[in-house]
Amino acid sequence: MIGLLREDAPWLYELGLELHRAIQRGAVAQIKKAGKDLHLALDFTARGPFTRDLLKDKESFYFLRESLDLLHHYVEQSIDRAVDKAAKQKASTKRRRQASN
Repeated sequence: MIGLLREDAPWLYELGLELHRAIQRGAVAQIKKAGKDLHLALDFTARGPFTRDLLKDKESFYFLRESLDLLHHYVEQSIDRAVDKAAKQKASTKRRRQASN
């Protein structure tokens, strides 16, 4: 989904890519940091003072805000799932280590 922003908002694309990489690594701290960075950028992009100036009409402005809000919600869900999965994997690994000792 983040790939849709590659040309029009490369700063969001790069932050989304960092989040994707953190999720693949399963590192909870990195997932949370990358998610926070992306959320801040999404909020600034959607509500920043320059956004209205860049768009030519009111409809485009509202479409962008709604789209970024949807993306924000999707990213939040993805982060929650990734953090839960990483925590479960860590707990499972810990139990296996304890069982083998």
